[in-house]
Amino acid sequence: MKLKLRITLFLSLLALVTISFTNSNKEVSCSEQDKPQVQTARQDRPSGPGVEQSRIYPLAERIGHYDKAKQPEMNSVHGGPGSLNYQTLLGAGTIKDLVFMHCGPINPKSGIGHHFHNNADELFLILDGEAEFTINGRTALIKGPAGVPLKSGNSHAIYNPTNKPVAWLNFQVKLPTIDNPYGSGPRNAYNYSADPGSGAFDLR
Repeated sequence: MKLKLRITLFLSLLALVTISFTNSNKEVSCSEQDKPQVQTARQDRPSGPGVEQSRIYPLAERIGHYDKAKQPEMNSVHGGPGSLNYQTLLGAGTIKDLVFMHCGPINPKSGIGHHFHNNADELFLILDGEAEFTINGRTALIKGPAGVPLKSGNSHAIYNPTNKPVAWLNFQVKLPTIDNPYGSGPRNAYNYSADPGSGAFDLR
């Protein structure tokens, strides 16, 4: 009986080893032709309905270069007075959730008219001089260098009341969506204010 039991145990163990070896051989014997198909399927797999497939940009494409030759004069931006010259330093997708980064001078007695966005937050920066920031009808004269966050859904405008150009930067980032709830981090991550004076921050 003992011999019979030993033989049975040995055969069971041998069967397990054989099954394991066969399965491992199947994985190894996966043809090279099949492997790219598996990889392609993973790459093409959508992460949700309507979700954009993000592309990783090389570092060189994520560095913007200031160039006056690429700053055409734009008149009546969002119905605002005068003109400004600006270029797109970084475009959509070069950095996660970025819509654009604009840069250029706001000309004297010129500005961007009142407008708002329902699907993006913005940050206006002035690097020198001073400008009038208006949020939801409230205006404050801000001296640069300074920045004013512009929360989605709040109307905003900027005006240069001086006789000198004001160096200006604008960042716009998209908000999270139902399909991509972590698109821009949690809402109200910053203490936004509808008052351009109290909401501004000094860069000096």
